[in-house]
Amino acid sequence: MKKTSFISIVLLLLFGSTSFYSCKKKTFDDALPQITLVSATVSNLDSVLLVANITSAGANALEYCGFAYSANPSFSVLNRQVLFQATGTGKFQAVVPAIHDSTYYFKAFAANGFGYNVSNVIKYTVPTPAPAIAPCTLTNNYVNDGGLGFSVSSYGSAANPQWGGYTVTLNGTNEDIAISFPYKPINGVYNTVSDGSTMGAGQACVSITNFNIYYVNNGGKIYVSVNSNGTTTISFCSLTYNNGFSNTTIYGEATF
Repeated sequence: MKKTSFISIVLLLLFGSTSFYSCKKKTFDDALPQITLVSATVSNLDSVLLVANITSAGANALEYCGFAYSANPSFSVLNRQVLFQATGTGKFQAVVPAIHDSTYYFKAFAANGFGYNVSNVIKYTVPTPAPAIAPCTLTNNYVNDGGLGFSVSSYGSAANPQWGGYTVTLNGTNEDIAISFPYKPINGVYNTVSDGSTMGAGQACVSITNFNIYYVNNGGKIYVSVNSNGTTTISFCSLTYNNGFSNTTIYGEATF
């Protein structure tokens, strides 16, 4: 009788502890993924690089992950959401648009079949970029296109931009150059894209009009410096485009 009681007690303890462990594993917090927002740092013009780390998938396979951010410290993961298909634990990152001299609150999230979990929040103020100086010798308000040099007058406007939200126009005697930006350009280096409809933060689309309209190739650099007197200087060293016969290089500088 004592032996039977002892066995019963042992079995009770074994199954009881197993049951308790099982219940513990099925609590909501343990079943969800575990994620940390590692850093938020400036990436390029008006953009921030976010890095997160999924340390545990939880009690089910990961389904998706992402970031959310807002200028308001109280916000949900639906705010400015950047969503990814989760491929496993470890780090993932994204570059998100964010205006300089503005403060944002960032967080990451990850989800599995049980639900989603949210990381810590990082508060970050996007710094003002430094003026960008072209790494070549240029003459202000002067352009050279394929060996042909000419003076230009320039102006910038947000009214009816060719692409994006702001266009700087360089007018020459026989040729006009339009440099479009997503917004009024600030200090920094912009990368050129040949299709203005796909232009995003830190990019510019350059068109050249003489007898026809030509677009500068992807990957060129536009250097922007906002001057202390309120004017802005735009310069470029070696933009290329195809004029219908061959690839041509254009360089120049203008202040508006």
